Amino acid sequence: QEQHEVHHATATAFAAQTRIQNALILYQDPLSWSDLLAQMNHEQDENNDEPDVITEITPVQLTPKEQAFAHAAAGDLPALQHAIQQGHVNPLLDIDPRGASLLLWAAGGGHVDLCQYLVETCGCDPAQPQQQYRRGFAGRTALHWACRKGHLMVVQYLLSKSTRLLYDRTADGTTAIGWAAWQGQVHILQWIYQTYCATEEGSEETTTGDNDANGTNDSNPNIPQQNDTTTEDRPPSKIPTADIFGTINKFGCNALLWAAQGTADDATMDWLVQVAGVSCTHVNANGHGILHKAGQRNRP
Repeated sequence: QEQHEVHHATATAFAAQTRIQNALILYQDPLSWSDLLAQMNHEQDENNDEPDVITEITPVQLTPKEQAFAHAAAGDLPALQHAIQQGHVNPLLDIDPRGASLLLWAAGGGHVDLCQYLVETCGCDPAQPQQQYRRGFAGRTALHWACRKGHLMVVQYLLSKSTRLLYDRTADGTTAIGWAAWQGQVHILQWIYQTYCATEEGSEETTTGDNDANGTNDSNPNIPQQNDTTTEDRPPSKIPTADIFGTINKFGCNALLWAAQGTADDATMDWLVQVAGVSCTHVNANGHGILHKAGQRNRP
């Protein structure tokens, strides 16, 4: 409890005080409101209840800025471009109520074309973190979102801009590898390992992968080309596997502990141990190992 910066009694008391017993779901379609009101009135007539205090409901209207974030989430590039050109949203400065930028929404949605537009045309920084919100979200970058959601093409594009993104951490010290492991995105983990990690057979290989001297990538024509990637963003040789997969957050959790408490299957956890070399005997600052984490989440 001390390691997680909150006492159990305090947390449970707060949860009890803020518990929501009744909720009203807001629909943006005006017809939905009409149908809902008609149904409520019909039920009242049948039950001879007193008239409801709600007599009129106004549909929720998004502001132009909110619409721009919705376009980024939905992958609507023309609509987002129009919103930016009209000055409805500033892609470099504006964030949503949870502190996420347009780039984070585009990356989380898997929209590589929007990511390319925001980075290369609008000048957004791929390393810009999520500014606020709860502990597990604060400090998350576009790469964290893409890894968590399993969007390989976005991961490839972002890392083509800078491999230093692999070292960026959230407020609790977790890298994007941890979020990929948490959600069982083994294809993301495997691609990062094969592309950037040193092995006995290829410890001197460069990290340019299939890129030729002109910076093009013939292996996947759908990946945007990266001609403006600077040399300093690419390490001269492969990165030690432990530097990427051996990271531990400030609570002492490694990638395998994240996998055990998330949605990763046995094959993903086996790959982390057998291939990436993540310790299966590691315990965090609370003395919890992978069995503790799996048990906490009721994962037999």
